[in-house]
Amino acid sequence: MSASIRPTQQRTPACDNCRRRKVRCNREQPCGKCQEVFLNCQYTSVPRRKGPKGPTAPVLSSLSSSSNHSSPHTSSVSFAASDAGHADAVGPPSESNLEDQWTFLPTTECPDTRFVGLLKSPTFPTAACQRISPVLLQAHVDIFLKHLYPIMPVFDADTVTVECMSPEALSPRRYAFIVALCAATHLQLKLDISEGGTIEELSLSGQSLIEQAIQALQEFDPLDEPHTDTLLAFFFLFSAYGNLDKHNHAWHYLSQSISFAHLLNLHQEPSYLAQDPETAELRRRIYWLLFITERAYALQRNMPITLRGRIQKPTVFTSNSPALAYGFVNLISVFEKIPSSFYDWNASAAGSLGDSAMINPIYQSVALSTPLLAEYNETQKVDLIVTRQWLQTRLWKVVSDQVDSTCHQGAVVPLDLPITAGKSVMALMSTVAQKSADAHGIGIEQKLYDIGETVSLLAHVLLPRKNDGVGELFAHAQTVLCGIIDLLSNIRGGQSYLFSSLLQQSHAILGLEALPPHLAFPSYWNPTLADNDGSLPGPDDCMSLQRYKTFKDNCFDPKLST
Repeated sequence: MSASIRPTQQRTPACDNCRRRKVRCNREQPCGKCQEVFLNCQYTSVPRRKGPKGPTAPVLSSLSSSSNHSSPHTSSVSFAASDAGHADAVGPPSESNLEDQWTFLPTTECPDTRFVGLLKSPTFPTAACQRISPVLLQAHVDIFLKHLYPIMPVFDADTVTVECMSPEALSPRRYAFIVALCAATHLQLKLDISEGGTIEELSLSGQSLIEQAIQALQEFDPLDEPHTDTLLAFFFLFSAYGNLDKHNHAWHYLSQSISFAHLLNLHQEPSYLAQDPETAELRRRIYWLLFITERAYALQRNMPITLRGRIQKPTVFTSNSPALAYGFVNLISVFEKIPSSFYDWNASAAGSLGDSAMINPIYQSVALSTPLLAEYNETQKVDLIVTRQWLQTRLWKVVSDQVDSTCHQGAVVPLDLPITAGKSVMALMSTVAQKSADAHGIGIEQKLYDIGETVSLLAHVLLPRKNDGVGELFAHAQTVLCGIIDLLSNIRGGQSYLFSSLLQQSHAILGLEALPPHLAFPSYWNPTLADNDGSLPGPDDCMSLQRYKTFKDNCFDPKLST
């Protein structure tokens, strides 16, 4: 008689998180690995056939490890405090345990409402949305503190870091603020912690983070009790949508945050006297960040403004992080130099040369300010220098739209201002780390494009006269324009969405009969450059390529820097 065959015992599969992380699971409920990193342990995935699989997220374990303890910089962050937190109790953010390199990948939208690593909140069992796991919240907050905090110092890092460990205990208002912050971080830095896979393998995308924040905002009536958390939730949703290039949505949420600033009386100095000094300092930073943002966005989108600079600025010398505060206050001062009346005039269709003459003192005040750049955080330095040069070119553009003669324009602002501004920006970008520029999100692309556009406009004015005494100025315009195009060809992990537009405007200026291979763009985008058969001219035109290389080599010539 043959030996009896023992029935095969079916083995319990590993939990969802351990399968994704490719770590050994003890198959308990919850398993040991999930307990270590505060993940919600679930066994919902259906086992699939073994075989070749697509790439998985290589950074999840490093992100998880960062939440096993309080982040090293959470005890050294100063600049802002929550309403119940502390403002200047500690110092600026230091290095965290997260990877220094960002993962630049296209952000994928979640195909349905199922999210990985979500927790159900017991505090709001009927209407509350599922809560994101602590490890994902902590990862985004840590990255924000490391790269974005110097330019948006509007919350207490210690408090938020601790709160990320227990998202299910947060009120909907506080949770909405933190998730909106995560959405802004995810989209501004183009983060994606998953490179593909099935639905259950997808981590949260920027779009799904936005949806989470909006859903949390729908769980309560924000107008019942106006709060700075709600204001900040709207502000970070503005930032998130702005980085998606959805400007109608962005303007809506920026307007909502400004409305809450008014509801909270942040525009009235007496309102700060009723607060303790730390809370008052926090609110000042929030107000002035809105002030800066509204004015910059209004100039970009040709919109009116509502906020006025009538309250005291945040303190510098009494702060435990005076260098960080100094950079923030100096950026405020740059925008203060442009009066509110300019925005009203700029938004109107009518204008006159007499009106344009008011721009000269504005230009002088913006151009001649010389802050101590050595004291700046590098991310702040990029923000200040690029913004100052961008503001000057916006003034130049307004004047050029109002006058027909370049000699008249030169009497208001220098004719070569776009070239000078472009040189300064190129000199800066050649000396800073790429991530210090990329941290500014889509805004840095838009400002570089605006500066390049004014250089292109000037070059087109000079083009017919380049043999009549302005040849050297035209050559400088070519060099600067080529340098800005080159910057846009590789920024934030890839080619800017504005790159092709500026290249098209500059084609005649640069004299490229054919486009260099790495600068070529699809023929369907620019049919005017296509051959009769619809294809682009071949990239083998050695003369055109050599012209471009010559321009590029000259872009960062120290002799051209100002």
